[in-house]
Amino acid sequence: MIFWIKKFARILSILTFFVVFFIGLNSPDPFDPMIISIALVKAIIGAILFWFIGIIVADIVLKGIVAETDTVPEDAIDGGLIQRIYEEKEKQNPDIQMSSAKSQSK
Repeated sequence: MIFWIKKFARILSILTFFVVFFIGLNSPDPFDPMIISIALVKAIIGAILFWFIGIIVADIVLKGIVAETDTVPEDAIDGGLIQRIYEEKEKQNPDIQMSSAKSQSK
């Protein structure tokens, strides 16, 4: 997942660099060294900012899409204490199914 986050940020950064650089060269004399240097500095700063923004946005979006969160916690009373008790009983007695014990306790 980190690979895709970095790749998205890199693509966004490079795209921003070239767009800002070529827009900055849109002047009557595009080969003036002062205009080229100003456009280059703006493009580098824009690329750095969009790289950070790309990492943050991609991290939030990809983790939100990919991560599966359990929205309905099962027996989460007292911080999942009942669930941990059932798991320990299942470890001690693997032949006994705790699902019938769960339904009887409810």
